[in-house]
Amino acid sequence: MPLHGDIHHGNVLDAGARGWIAIDPKGLLGERTFDFVNILRNPDAATALARKRFDRQVEVLVDAAALDRTRLLKWTLAFAGLSAAWHLADDEAADLDLAVAGFAAAALRRFLGRESGQTSVDFVATNNKRRKPCVASYFPAKRAVEIMTFPIPRQDRAKWCLK
Repeated sequence: MPLHGDIHHGNVLDAGARGWIAIDPKGLLGERTFDFVNILRNPDAATALARKRFDRQVEVLVDAAALDRTRLLKWTLAFAGLSAAWHLADDEAADLDLAVAGFAAAALRRFLGRESGQTSVDFVATNNKRRKPCVASYFPAKRAVEIMTFPIPRQDRAKWCLK
């Protein structure tokens, strides 16, 4: 499915008579749920870091867009982990992304870990940027998230994958 790839509050504009328009698309192909992740990381740190707001936004997105909660949370954790890895690789602060990843991990623990008894949730996120992709593992019993970056062949960087 075609995706915008960078949909967030700053990229959706009121064009008057034309209605709302989305600008600066990245032209990705992938799972529809991915395009909703940035809503949970924006419009600013103060808003995104309000825990109750995060939980409420997850509920709103799941209901309004008919999304699978677990898929949304996995994509959020994967993308926040990937974004944090990018920031850290560039010697920049990653506090926002690490906090959002923590919120998503906690929500996964509530919705997935307790219900299924799984010992880990593993998924991979890669993209077509020059930066390294990541593999994230969430361990409900330890309440821990492990994020690892790794090099990937250039020809595979255009793929997004979540397992």
